[in-house]
Amino acid sequence: MYPHIARCYAALCLGVIGDKRAYNSLIGTLKNGDFLEDKYMITYKFKQEYDISNYAALALGYMGDSNAVEPLINALEKNGCKGAVYGLTMLRDVRALKPIITYSSDLDRIDTRLRIHRCLEYISRTHIQVRLRQVIRQ
Repeated sequence: MYPHIARCYAALCLGVIGDKRAYNSLIGTLKNGDFLEDKYMITYKFKQEYDISNYAALALGYMGDSNAVEPLINALEKNGCKGAVYGLTMLRDVRALKPIITYSSDLDRIDTRLRIHRCLEYISRTHIQVRLRQVIRQ
């Protein structure tokens, strides 16, 4: 389990360093995940907390390469990769607005929706007023 956590943080560190040689590896990890997960017998709960695709998405955002916008949008739309929202936010590309809005409309938790709302404001550089409606489930 600890080697998997180390791989998650290594992906994040590659993005923070900003070395362009890491771009293809991070894109591959974003698309395919960690091929060593079975080797380390990672539980579902643990995988949700330390999903390497989320860390790769964040790393791509830290790199600041606009070529990562399309792969991040694809990861968000196809896999619901939460890290892609934050990676796209760091890239501040307006192409990300619609996919992020679509992703956030499916979320149940209001606190998560508010965080994503802040991401949208950061990308668009405008203040967006949102009225949240309370959904009562019986």
